[in-house]
Amino acid sequence: MFGLPPYALRRKINGGLNRLSRTRQLSRALGLPYELQLVPTNACNLRCRACPKTHYPTDNRHLSPDVYERVKNELFPTIRILNLQGLGEPLLSPLFRRMVADARAFGLKIKFVTNAMMLDASLMEEIVRAGADVTVSLDGACAETHEDSRTGSSFSVIMDNMKIMSELGEKYKDGGFHLSLNTVVTKRNVGELREILEIGARCKILCLTLISPGVGEREDDYAQDVISRFPELLRRELPLLKESARAKGIQLFSPEFAKTENVRQKNDAGRKEKPFRLFPGTCLDPWRSAYIDVDGWVRPCCRAVWIGMGNILEKPFRKIWNDVHYIRLREHVNSDNPPEFCRGCTLWWGITRGNELYTKELEARGVILPQPPQIGVTDPAKGKAAI
Repeated sequence: MFGLPPYALRRKINGGLNRLSRTRQLSRALGLPYELQLVPTNACNLRCRACPKTHYPTDNRHLSPDVYERVKNELFPTIRILNLQGLGEPLLSPLFRRMVADARAFGLKIKFVTNAMMLDASLMEEIVRAGADVTVSLDGACAETHEDSRTGSSFSVIMDNMKIMSELGEKYKDGGFHLSLNTVVTKRNVGELREILEIGARCKILCLTLISPGVGEREDDYAQDVISRFPELLRRELPLLKESARAKGIQLFSPEFAKTENVRQKNDAGRKEKPFRLFPGTCLDPWRSAYIDVDGWVRPCCRAVWIGMGNILEKPFRKIWNDVHYIRLREHVNSDNPPEFCRGCTLWWGITRGNELYTKELEARGVILPQPPQIGVTDPAKGKAAI
């Protein structure tokens, strides 16, 4: 209609409804998600020390073709971003190339995080030409540090593949491709962050995201070294890191707890004063995005893969999206009584602003949180041990 690309009008209308829903934080969403996180596989070729797959029993299933066809038919016409990510390495999925091709045909922006070990020349060209946003996991500026964190990885292979993708990005510079880095920060690698940024600059990355790993109740040596236990180490690095990133035109994202008080006050200046809340962040994921697992189960988010909100093979997604479980989630996520899985969130845009230990800090200050609300149903195929 009127020369618009296919689905453009539907996406524009849905985008407006989605924006209205999340701005007003309506318990019943007016539109469908803006972004979909679809799990290609829960299998992985590495055993990274920060990952739940290394420490807890998890499944290794690939995305079911039946689930994929249902998702494609129901959601591809309205979403704008397809995030191909789960607990595994997305490139291991037998459907990965097909999903990239379909997403490109639907005019979707593709995003995924990869350990960059399974890439080959033809796949990298397909990905770059599709205009994907590719984030590579890099936990050190040298082989020793990175490979200690990500067992089975090869620093040299990653460097080679990042260089190739960077060159392809220059070749197809109008295609919308972006390369970025994720770094899981610990006491062990915090001193290498500026060198990691330099590596990224040579490969023309868009952004570097610093992640505080979630370790739950683990007490192993790696868990003892997570940066949330040593925030002052990251605070010392951030000023020069920010200055360097700004000079290189690289976006830098870091956990809120690592920022100095002056920076937090500056960030808060100009914002409309809001009623006091126990949790510092505001999460908009229950309005903005959805997470669908390999077997069709819709999850609240990537931090709650044992909770089911409904299965797309049993019920249309549109009904799941505004069923009682999602309504309850939206009512509680940004309250003083959020769901249990939100209270230990490690995502910088979540209610803890990336601080997994925030709830324990509240308890240390004498704050007693109420019993969390029951959200969704426990998936018997996974159980809580899965995370």
